[in-house]
Amino acid sequence: ERIDNGEIPLSQKQVPTDSPSSKNDDIICISSRGTVDVTKLKSLLQEGYNTKEEDKDISSIPTGKKTDSYSNTNLWDNSNASTNNVSITRPSHDSWGIKKIILLFCDDFCSRIYELPWWHSRSDIRDAIEPIFDVLGITDNKNRVIVRLLLASLPPRVTIPVHHDTGEWVRQTHRVHVPVLVREPENVLFRCGLSEDKMKRVDCNEGHVFEMNNQAKHAVSNCSNDYRVHLILDYIDVDDDSENNNRKRILLTAGERLLQTRRSIDRWVDRNTRPT
Repeated sequence: ERIDNGEIPLSQKQVPTDSPSSKNDDIICISSRGTVDVTKLKSLLQEGYNTKEEDKDISSIPTGKKTDSYSNTNLWDNSNASTNNVSITRPSHDSWGIKKIILLFCDDFCSRIYELPWWHSRSDIRDAIEPIFDVLGITDNKNRVIVRLLLASLPPRVTIPVHHDTGEWVRQTHRVHVPVLVREPENVLFRCGLSEDKMKRVDCNEGHVFEMNNQAKHAVSNCSNDYRVHLILDYIDVDDDSENNNRKRILLTAGERLLQTRRSIDRWVDRNTRPT
């Protein structure tokens, strides 16, 4: 069942929904924001999405050549990303074998927003994603700023256990999912609810644009034999231009290195410049 509850108020995301201090009677966990045609996006993501990194076929590489050869059109390839985009670590997701394509990312406080090369230099990717922005009403809307934008490919037979997201960014942002490549939606169990015992299933058919309260408990199990790809984005409400101007927007260059901690992201070229 899809229910359009509109945009989830950030006032409902200030504490975990199962917290004793949460007045959770009227809290929205899931809101179906619309449906979008993801055909163009699927065509860009098909190559390599359903293959483990270690399963790449290197039989065609001549003897004596580097074995880290990659396809420029395979956006899931780590070697391609580290050379033509920028590598970003997501510790928990990486440990579960979730493949990723990062386009926009921010630090924990949403104070620095990083635009990766595949976002600011690839009009084909931007054009394929723009219909999702249209559905959400954030295209050319200066009062809505996207701070994180990525694609995640969940391996078959893998479960992300029940949890709620943490960090300052969670309280500031609207979290949106869009299933893009899901061969067997009936075999993908995505659940969300005020508490673990109240979680309900979310429709994961391709093109379903839904907002999720990620302070609520949620979990996903990919029970199929294929990888499952979702687009995931976070956007913030901006009350005025001065608030937006306090956020630093940084265009990264292909192949550059980042220094990451749990809460911060810095460019390697700017190392040792952060105030102490």
